Amino acid sequence: MTGQTACAVMVAAALWTGAAHGMMRHPADAEAQLERFQSAVAAYMTLRESVTLALPPREISPDLDQVFLAVDAMAAAITAARPSAKEGDIFDAEAGPQLRRRIRHSLREPGCEAGDIAASAYDTGSPPAQWRPIVHDRFDWGAGSFMTWCLLDVLPALPEGLQFRFVARDLVLVDIDADLVVDVLPDALPPTASWRGIRKVRLETATRSRPLTV
Repeated sequence: MTGQTACAVMVAAALWTGAAHGMMRHPADAEAQLERFQSAVAAYMTLRESVTLALPPREISPDLDQVFLAVDAMAAAITAARPSAKEGDIFDAEAGPQLRRRIRHSLREPGCEAGDIAASAYDTGSPPAQWRPIVHDRFDWGAGSFMTWCLLDVLPALPEGLQFRFVARDLVLVDIDADLVVDVLPDALPPTASWRGIRKVRLETATRSRPLTV
């Protein structure tokens, strides 16, 4: 890590810590709970921007190894800037339950019925990999590369660079430019929920062609 990058990481870590202290738990209604989620996302994006400005500009290259190295460098820098990051920092104790309620209410709608989520996660019907997402792990696109319109419509809008993905029953917030798990909302889906026969949204990020480094 260069001196400039190390300095940027220290500044970004201070920003993240300050933002976390500014988001202490307070009783709030549903709208305020989602506003808190958006504030936490904004704090992450501020940190992300501070870190990535210190990295070499990412270039479009036919050399996949160079592309992967750039992704790895971004993931490492973000991870270093959030050394104390843990599950629930963004999907916090107020926003998390509200999002679960939205998701589970949506499952009652026509076209979003319960079924076999594992089989429907893949067009082939094969079960997903047994992989439990953890904050700061590299995201495995083979284990969670789908969403559904009926659920995407009830989740908060995200800035460019972040996306929601389901891995089994867990809702994962993913930094798609760093292939990084930013936060996890465990058991966002009830045990019986699934996507058999539901239209999927294949978002624009493709599965990586080599194993992710952890």
